[in-house]
Amino acid sequence: METEIPKKTALMVLAIKKHEDQKLLFNPPVNYTFQIGDVLIVLGREEQIDKLRHLGDEVKN
Repeated sequence: METEIPKKTALMVLAIKKHEDQKLLFNPPVNYTFQIGDVLIVLGREEQIDKLRHLGDEVKN
């Protein structure tokens, strides 16, 4: 919810591959709390994915 990925990048988050058990969580709820090592599976253009990568840099700083 706080990351606002669709709003900030126009990407569609299809699933999250959960780090803890490697299971896919399709159509994740907006209140999902990301864990270190989770992998996002998204649908969008390369420019949009680049925006997402930069969002990750902002979170780290």
